[in-house]
Amino acid sequence: MARTNGAAGPSTEDAGRERRGPLRRVVTGLHRALPVLEYGTCSDVRVPRPAEPRRLFDRLRPRRDAPEHLPFEGALASTHRRVTRPEDAVVIVGGGYGITTVAAARAGASVTVYEPAPDRLAAIRRTLELNDVDPDAVTLRRAVVGELNPHEAAKKGLEEDGVRVVDPVDLSPCDVLELDCEGAELPILRALDPASLPRVIAVEIHPLKLDGATGAVLDRLRALGYAIERRLTHDGESLDAAAFERLLDGETPAVGGAAHQAFPPVVVAER
Repeated sequence: MARTNGAAGPSTEDAGRERRGPLRRVVTGLHRALPVLEYGTCSDVRVPRPAEPRRLFDRLRPRRDAPEHLPFEGALASTHRRVTRPEDAVVIVGGGYGITTVAAARAGASVTVYEPAPDRLAAIRRTLELNDVDPDAVTLRRAVVGELNPHEAAKKGLEEDGVRVVDPVDLSPCDVLELDCEGAELPILRALDPASLPRVIAVEIHPLKLDGATGAVLDRLRALGYAIERRLTHDGESLDAAAFERLLDGETPAVGGAAHQAFPPVVVAER
């Protein structure tokens, strides 16, 4: 009904705003009192690395997306999004911060991770929590696959006598094998049992740690019956065969943006 006395009474919207005002102030005050978390994202995976101060439950608020930190592990993470299937078994040798573990678990796979460093295992667990990954989907094994490199042992603070070593032929059976193992990729590939090979092998290649024997990695994959399907920079930029060979020789390709990470590159092989 129209007003006849010319008085401008409060509208329904104004009244609702007045009622919400005290509640909003209470919620805002509580939010500011919550503990601050620090995390960012790497390759669309939340990671426990300082990027921007966040508060508890911020990640539940769609308008407060965590900022991208770096496209770190972009090649391996994108590989799982592309080739890992629901119900696949995935084995990851070298768990890092758990970025690729999350990517594989999100694809619906069961994941087994071999990682010898206690601090890295703790980081993986934290990454799984930040990304709400079902812990039953991931098995963490504190172990080195193949041989423990003395240099890597010293770098990670590992006691050589106290680290469990797993023979590559004793790896858990899998459909997808990821090797991110700091120069141990070639010895592991050479030791795999040709009678029980995964459908896909994704290898992060470390030219310096392989003393230039990068071509042997590709040769071994072909000898095992694999076709090289993708050649990628570290952050996931696709390269042709010639550009990839130049990258292995140390020439950074003219692809990617300001935060581009070319090394170490990744090759994806499929049977």
